[in-house]
Amino acid sequence: MALTFIKDYLVAEFTGSGVGVSISSLPKDPDTDNSSDNIFITLLNLEEEKVIRSQPAYKPAPFPFTDTRVRLVNPEIRLNLYLLLTAQFKKENYLSSLRYISKTIATFQGRNVFTKDYFASMIPPGDYPGIEKLIVELYSPTFEQNNQIWQILGSRMMPFVLYKVRMIVLEDDYDDDDFVREVPLVQAINTDISTS
Repeated sequence: MALTFIKDYLVAEFTGSGVGVSISSLPKDPDTDNSSDNIFITLLNLEEEKVIRSQPAYKPAPFPFTDTRVRLVNPEIRLNLYLLLTAQFKKENYLSSLRYISKTIATFQGRNVFTKDYFASMIPPGDYPGIEKLIVELYSPTFEQNNQIWQILGSRMMPFVLYKVRMIVLEDDYDDDDFVREVPLVQAINTDISTS
């Protein structure tokens, strides 16, 4: 869903330009496998965010269970995505590729934090369920890392920019009666505070 949102956001920014945005691996031969002007979004790596890590938690069991039943659930997994955005234009139009990489960088410089309120304002609404917040950060690999990236991709190096997107939260959609147990219900706490 996060990649779909980023693609849709760039499509809206590039409206009328004739430049497409695709979620895809890169064509192996840019000279013959590409017949249009495109920005390709490619997932390079997933990284678990361990700094902000929740503990297992008890959650109230859903209706129709009583309020004395809870579910012990594992903490959600928070992920950072490393996205490669590559400009590949037909007829080896290198200057146009550079221009649209610059435009992509400027787009995320202008807005790099996307909150739930922003998602709710998108048309049509509800296209990005489960995304609470996305932060898009420019990531600058070293020359050696660049070389390794393009060797792994098996494609000729083209104008590109690399982003770290945090944080994607994944959590299982438990069945109603999964991990449900009875626990004593605290009826009341009586506190008598007296002052001398």
